[in-house]
Amino acid sequence: MVLAVLRNGDSSLKVFISSIVSGMKEFRDAAAEGISVLGHEPMRAESFGASPESPREACLKVVRESDVLVLILGERYGEIQGASGVSATHEEYREARNESCDVLVMVRENVNMEAAQQQFLKEVQGWESGHHTGSFNTPSELKDEVIKSLHELELARERGEVDSDEMLERAVDSLAGESEDYYNHEPQIAVAIASGPYQSVLNPAELESDELEDAILKIALFGENPIFTTREGTEASIDEDALVIQQEGRVIYIQEDGTLDLTLDLPRQQSYGSVVIEENVQDVIELFIQFGVEVLAHIDSANRLSHAVVVAKLISRNSIEWRTRQEHSQSSGGFTSPNPFNSPAFEPVCLPRPELPRSMMKSSVTEIAADLTVLLRRQLKS
Repeated sequence: MVLAVLRNGDSSLKVFISSIVSGMKEFRDAAAEGISVLGHEPMRAESFGASPESPREACLKVVRESDVLVLILGERYGEIQGASGVSATHEEYREARNESCDVLVMVRENVNMEAAQQQFLKEVQGWESGHHTGSFNTPSELKDEVIKSLHELELARERGEVDSDEMLERAVDSLAGESEDYYNHEPQIAVAIASGPYQSVLNPAELESDELEDAILKIALFGENPIFTTREGTEASIDEDALVIQQEGRVIYIQEDGTLDLTLDLPRQQSYGSVVIEENVQDVIELFIQFGVEVLAHIDSANRLSHAVVVAKLISRNSIEWRTRQEHSQSSGGFTSPNPFNSPAFEPVCLPRPELPRSMMKSSVTEIAADLTVLLRRQLKS
């Protein structure tokens, strides 16, 4: 796993390499080579001179002084440090976290991690911590990933600060036009992804080009996570600064700044009022996030948009009863809402920490969709 943190504005960065030493020399050397390729200075314990401080204190001090922390984790967790009760690499990770740094995480694949290492990995990979993610197997792959990660973070520094509030506002605004259709009695879910730092990634000519329409249709119909069906026709149009592609019950908006939103009918479960199945909601949110990852990879292959905010919203003309699949299978088919003809007003929901690195939308899509689904359920039941 590689964790990278950028702090100062200098073009040359001090990059600290952290891992257990035993059995990891090839990986530590590969990381150092990758750092040097970009003209940065690798820092590691092997090169430390004599110091009156303990090795532990010396390493933590260098972590605080470094611009980048590269944390390489294999299957072994390392020896527990008496003062903290965690390993040295775990201490260094938390020291970086205490500095409120941006983080990039890459997981070494195909290894049997010790139980403590698995728990450490779970902590580091938690989507709520806002880390970037990636993976590697060999020293050569690690070197390439270090080069790629540092380069992307350099580009992010040049682009400017990520404004979480601005992205959230843009995502919510993109759903403002998604309102209850008088003629549509089906409950719907709308999901939006706004990315940043804010910039135009599609110029007007690109937005209106046949090439973009064809590419998005290909992803929607035949991509890894298709959201359209080949059994129905599609329509495309331009609505101000957005490309709109739709099928019956499905509408995609793609804006010049890379903001995406999707509105999709949920299956109707009841003749009077509407029953929404929790698992269906989560499946739709997860599917659109995966679709959004593919679309952003196409329209922003250079990763100019480094972070994203995902919001979701329920839409319905009728009151909704929320059930799990098990609850619905055990129900008698009745609709228990006291006001079956009263249209509720739903607001978009977002994660407690809205912004997350784009790479995490792919690696943590299930967790993100699950949390948004819970927030929608809470809103409905309240």
